[in-house]
Amino acid sequence: MATQFYAAQSTIKIAEGSACMGDDKSRKQTETLAMADAKRNAIESVQTYVSSVTEVKDFELQKDLVSAYANVTVELIETLGKSWYKDTAQGDCYKVKIKTEIIPDEKAMKEGK
Repeated sequence: MATQFYAAQSTIKIAEGSACMGDDKSRKQTETLAMADAKRNAIESVQTYVSSVTEVKDFELQKDLVSAYANVTVELIETLGKSWYKDTAQGDCYKVKIKTEIIPDEKAMKEGK
């Protein structure tokens, strides 16, 4: 049986995230949560893309790619925008728009986990 290796490429993604203060969060905590939301949105969009374009008939390749993108590293390239705004229902909220590089876990692909 031949060993197969698939090149895992990083992906550049622009994503937005937001969070609201409520009664239990400081401004800094809200900013941190908005950044985490933006990073999660970037990861989810890449995972959705990988799942939708991978050939279903080649289950091993699909499994390897999904594994590689399940444990990614997110590198912040640039903050494209950030601002506080008032939501009538939730109060003070913060939104951020970022440019990231999503780097798949090449070890997971090589090991076929």
